[in-house]
Amino acid sequence: MGGRAPCGFPDVKAGVIERLAMHCNRVPRGVELGVHLCYGSYGGRHWKEPESTANMVEVHNRLIEELDRPLAYIHMPVPVGRKDEAYFAPLRELKLRRQTKLFLGLVHDSDGVEGTRQRIAVAAKYAGDFGIAAECGFGRRPPGNDPELVAHTL
Repeated sequence: MGGRAPCGFPDVKAGVIERLAMHCNRVPRGVELGVHLCYGSYGGRHWKEPESTANMVEVHNRLIEELDRPLAYIHMPVPVGRKDEAYFAPLRELKLRRQTKLFLGLVHDSDGVEGTRQRIAVAAKYAGDFGIAAECGFGRRPPGNDPELVAHTL
C-alpha cells in the first residue's frame, strides 16, 4: 500500500493521541487496559515500516498524560529485520508507569528462535523489564500459522 489514507484532522499525531485517550478513558476501571501501537497489517505487511521505536515512545509518553485510568500494558511491534541498536535506543526515553508493562513484538515465524533471541539481546540494552509477543498479535494471521509462531517464543 503506498502512502497514507487521508486524515480528517490537521495534526495527525495529536489527533490520534486525543482519540486514543478518549477511548481508553471510557474503558471501565475494573477492566485491564492495554494498547498495541499498530503500523497496520495490509496483506501481512506494515503500511510503513517503523524507522525506530521513537514514534511509539512519543505516542505512549503523551498518551499516559491524557489517561485518567491505569494502563496495564503497551505493545510495540518490532519488524523482523530490526536487530540493530538504532531501532531500540529510543526506548530509553519511555516513561512507563509502575503498573504498565512493556511488551515488544519481536517474535516472528520467519527467522525462528535465533532471530527472536537476537532481537531480545539488543532490546535488553535499552529496555529493562519487558515481555515478548508476536509482532502484531494473532488477530490477522491465518489460524494454521499460530502453532508455528508459538514454537518460536523460546
